[in-house]
This record gives sequence, C-alpha cells and structure tokens, in this order.
Amino acid sequence: MSLINKKHTALHLVNQLSFVNYSISYLIINLVNFLDKSFNINSYILTNKIEKNFVKHSKVSKIIINLFFIKQVRFLIKNQNIKYIHIHNIWNLNFLLVIFLYKKNLIYFIHPHGMLLPEALNNKNIFHFFKKIFFLKLIKYFILKKNVIFFAITDKEKKSIQNFFTNKIYLLSTFYYFKKKIKQNYNLKKNFVCLARISPHKRILDLIESFYQANLNKNYKLFIYGERESNYYFHKCLNKIKKLELKKRVFLKKAIYGKKKTDILLSSWANVLVSYSEVISLSVIESGYYYLPSLLNKNIVESSFPKKSIFVSGFSISEIANKIKEISIMPLSQRIYIGKKINVFICSNFSIRNYASKLLKVYKIYA
Repeated sequence: MSLINKKHTALHLVNQLSFVNYSISYLIINLVNFLDKSFNINSYILTNKIEKNFVKHSKVSKIIINLFFIKQVRFLIKNQNIKYIHIHNIWNLNFLLVIFLYKKNLIYFIHPHGMLLPEALNNKNIFHFFKKIFFLKLIKYFILKKNVIFFAITDKEKKSIQNFFTNKIYLLSTFYYFKKKIKQNYNLKKNFVCLARISPHKRILDLIESFYQANLNKNYKLFIYGERESNYYFHKCLNKIKKLELKKRVFLKKAIYGKKKTDILLSSWANVLVSYSEVISLSVIESGYYYLPSLLNKNIVESSFPKKSIFVSGFSISEIANKIKEISIMPLSQRIYIGKKINVFICSNFSIRNYASKLLKVYKIYA
C-alpha cells in the first residue's frame, strides 16, 4: 500500500541531465524509476537539456525536454495533478518558478545539492559573489512560504541552509542503486582512481601535484575518469602531467560506466577525491559498494562514516601527498579489511529503498 495518494504526482526540475551533471542526474532518474516500479507513484522530470548519449543510460520514459519551462509546468500541473515540485540546485533558473507559479496547494521541495556550503559560496569569482549577495536576497521572501521545504544531505549542509532560510529542513541522504551482492576482489592493482569532473572545483591540478609529491613506486598509477568541464582546464591538466613527466603514470580518461567501471573499481587500490566542497559524493558511495575505500580531504569528509572505513587527509597538497604515500605502503590484508568495512557501511546506509521510504514519509506529511 502506498504511503501517499496515488493520484498525486511529483515533478522534478533540473537544468540538465548529463554525464557532467552525473550525480544529480543519477539520483533523479533512478528515484523516478524506483518509485514508479515499487510504489506505483508517477513522477516526471522536466529539463531543458539532455545529453545525447545519456538517454540510453537513463531508461526512463517520463523525461520532458522543453525550453519553455513555465508553459510546460503550468500544463503538467493542470493535466497531471502535480502535487510535489522538486527543484534541484539552488542556482537553477527553474527556481524562479517558485516565484512565477507559486500556488498554495503545491509543495515545493528544494535540493541545494551542496551549493550553500561555505566552501561553495566562498568563491572569488564575481558571478558567485553576485549569486550570494543579490540572488539569495531576491528569492528569500518567496522561499519563506510554509509550503517551501528544503532537503539537506548532511548535518553540515542543513546548518548551511539555516544560515539563509528558516524553512523546514529534512535530512535526506543520497543513495546508490544496489542491484546485486558483489563479491570482493582480492587481486588488486596498484592504481589510484579519481571519479570526478575535470574541473577546478574538483582540484584535479592539485591532485596531480599531490600524486607527484607522494613520490610513489613507479608501479603505482593514477587514473582520473571524468567529463571535461572546459577544454582550457583539461589542457592545463595535460600540460601539468607533461611538465612533471608523469605521462606514463597519470591518465585523464572519459567517465566510465557499466561493466568497465565495475571491473576498475573492484581492482583498484583507492579512490581519491580532494574537491573544495562536496556533500556525500556519489563516487564515494559507488566506490564503497565495490569495496574500494576513498581518500577525502578534511573539508569534504562526512562524520557519519565509521573510523577506518575511509582515509582522511588535510586540505593542502603536501598533506594529500603524505596520505597517498601512506595508503600506497599499506599491507594488502589491511586494504582488504578496510574495503569490507566500507562496503558493509554503504550497503546498510545508502540503499534506494531507505531513501524512497524517507521521502514518502515526508510526502505523507504534506499530502
């Protein structure tokens, strides 16, 4: 029996569905599919852009691509009995729909996805300064309505939202769609991997420098799998690799999916993520599911993770380098033990069923 009225429909608004925006795209698409199959709950996704090759990976039919958001949302509200509107990313231009289409009988859920964390806001870029000072003040009045609710992924994100808004906030962590039990691989390669966009925010240049300063045995390699955010930054990373004479040890690759990704995660030594800011990263959860522990800097580590299930470094390049060195000389038996520990934790805490159940309880409150 469903927790909410089956006649009620949810609508997810997102700027784009793409591999560059993979974490948010993955969450929305899998959630819509799961709610439909497991709870018979209709949900729609409205976006103004979808990457060409992303369609075959999405496997969801209720995606609507339309540049005229306001007209399309009005149509859906009228004809599909929309009750819940999810707005993904605080800077999403669709956020303006809260202003233009505000209705008392609708419930608006806002998912900032880490965009209000101090590390994300404290950016010297003039555009970020404008967003922080002007845009937040502009929309604050409209958000202070009782039927505008926030979802925070972590306690840290919840506190960051409370710095700007007094609305109700629910903790709703992220998830990974565990389809089957995976056997642990004990035949590990001396490879570090990084599953992240090739972008300044992910500090790929700093990661390359840290790997160089770690001065590891030559059989260790670093594979960075991710989509380019810009050709300029991508070539900057390539030049860095060339300058440090790491062309045979550090590789920038396209993002990986499917069986290839499974094989790489199961056989690697550690995942490394050193971004300026993150909520709980999908790459950390996905890696943990495949028994691959992650190295995170102290700015992005999540306190709920049990000790000795992840590696934590300082924020600086030298601190990251020292931790990479320490991980590289770890005995195989210790690495296997940590892999088992993170797998058990991830599978127990980040299932899509747990996520959906928590979401439906919130739906029921506002039904």
